[in-house]
Formats: sequence, structure tokens, C-alpha cells
Amino acid sequence: MATAITTGQKLIAVTNTAIKLTANPTQASNGVVIKALAGNSTTIVVGNSAVTTATGLVLAAGDALTVGAGDVSTIYLNGTAGDGASWLAN
Repeated sequence: MATAITTGQKLIAVTNTAIKLTANPTQASNGVVIKALAGNSTTIVVGNSAVTTATGLVLAAGDALTVGAGDVSTIYLNGTAGDGASWLAN
């Protein structure tokens, strides 16, 4: 049985404040791809709810990473207000 593809985008609202990639629980049975928006002014970071610009995985504008299966709503971004990421889960 095929797993539905779910996508989204998230912008950081407040500089240096971790935000959920999505507020709704979203299962990614096969993983999730997260891509920093091409228009970002600086790097963003990806991690758990405690992610900071000093502790997260750094993504420059246009960079992407793949995270294994799990709930997309447990992934957080941090960085500069107005920057963000798009994501695709399957």
C-alpha cells in the first residue's frame, strides 16, 4: 500500500526561537526531506525542541537533509525571523 505524500513550509517567526516544522502530528513512514528555502538570509538549524543556533544541524539556503521515519511534528527549526524550510514526508 502506498503512503501518502505530505508537504509543507515553515517560516521562523521569532529569531533564535525553536519552532515545530508542523504543528500537526504527521507520520513519515519512509522519512522526511527538509530543505532550507533558497531565499533565506542566513543559515537555519534543524533539531529537537531544544535546538539552538549553536546545537542544531546547519542548513545553508538551498541545502537539504533526509530524516528517517517518524513524526514530522517532533522536528524543529531555529534561526532568523523570516527564514524557513520546506518539507516533504512519505
